Amino acid sequence: WIGTPRGLFSYDLIIENWRRYGQFATEDIRAIATSQNQTICVATWLNGLYSSHEKAEFEKAPNITEPINAVTTAYNSQYAVGLDGLYHYIDKVWVKIISTTQLPVKGWLQSVASFENNLWLGTGAGLLHYKSDTKQINVVNGYLGSADIRTLAVIYLQDTEQLCIGTNKGLYIGELETWQPIQNLENRTITALTWDAIHKTLWVGTDKGLFHLVYQQNNWNTNEFNIYNSGLGASRVTALATSTHNTKTKLWIGTPNGLSCYTY
Repeated sequence: WIGTPRGLFSYDLIIENWRRYGQFATEDIRAIATSQNQTICVATWLNGLYSSHEKAEFEKAPNITEPINAVTTAYNSQYAVGLDGLYHYIDKVWVKIISTTQLPVKGWLQSVASFENNLWLGTGAGLLHYKSDTKQINVVNGYLGSADIRTLAVIYLQDTEQLCIGTNKGLYIGELETWQPIQNLENRTITALTWDAIHKTLWVGTDKGLFHLVYQQNNWNTNEFNIYNSGLGASRVTALATSTHNTKTKLWIGTPNGLSCYTY
């Protein structure tokens, strides 16, 4: 699934066939999330949120205020964040569960990630922790409590769930309140994250290049790709996704100059 400023596209990896969805011909697509039960959520800038279940037609979600900045479908729980708050898909209806006016910081919601009963909200003025069972929102301690949080991702490393936190000044990875900055990514704006569960590696998009992170001997080793040492369309990365077929993994890299693909 590929979102662009002028519509939504899909690419069938088996038969290598492209499709453009005319319903979104004039839409600026800001985020796409898919789940194991074949639910697809598409966030747009002007017309809110659309969803499709089991390859049915896309339907617009009512009562959601555009624009939508990010969506997640982890644990078969669907969440979306926009400029006016956090939405949760409950009993086939999108419900706003947090308004922006309730946030303990003065920053727009920009990203969301979930671990079962824990929800992480990235804002332009700090990282928030929301407990779905108690309905409490807390600002995390330390630098991340006031940082510009651009993107979030959950990874599974050494049998533990860890949170990757992309900011405008670097990447942090770890468990609750034990996040550590990643060397060689200081002062980079983190624009996209994707976890390759098969190879246990993390791909990190930034404003000035793509990074491949491998965890070895209690450290993250980094390798950088840019327009000077690779076939990237542009050094700025806007989106990342992986797919695996016939033992080969493809990394799909969205850039301002088009889509690049790396096979390994």
